[in-house]
Amino acid sequence: MQSSGYVLVHRSAYGFELDLGSATIKNVVRFPAIRADSGAYDVAITNAGRLLIAQGEQVLEVDGADMRLIANHPLPPTIPSVWHFVLSKNQSRLYSITNDPITNRPNIFLAINTADFQAQANLPLAGGAFNFRP
Repeated sequence: MQSSGYVLVHRSAYGFELDLGSATIKNVVRFPAIRADSGAYDVAITNAGRLLIAQGEQVLEVDGADMRLIANHPLPPTIPSVWHFVLSKNQSRLYSITNDPITNRPNIFLAINTADFQAQANLPLAGGAFNFRP
């Protein structure tokens, strides 16, 4: 179980690293390679201590110990941009509700495989607009 987490600073590449055991701020960190136009984005911590950071058309993989960029995983050009997601419990998929590129309404469900960052599901949802995190 992770003993730390992050509170992201809106419209920036910074976050507060939290000690979850004592509920205190341990550090201020700067995430690498964050796009200048990103307003809000999600970060997940894997069991291996790596960070997965959504950046629209790509997912960054970052070493949680030193904030070094390990990999830049481009997402398929056939899916909408991903800024918000939930990492599955077994860490094999990212799940997201993202905006339809035509209507700009959040009603596209995505399942993205974390082994190759390819879309396993790209489904339009009927019934209106939905929250970004499934």
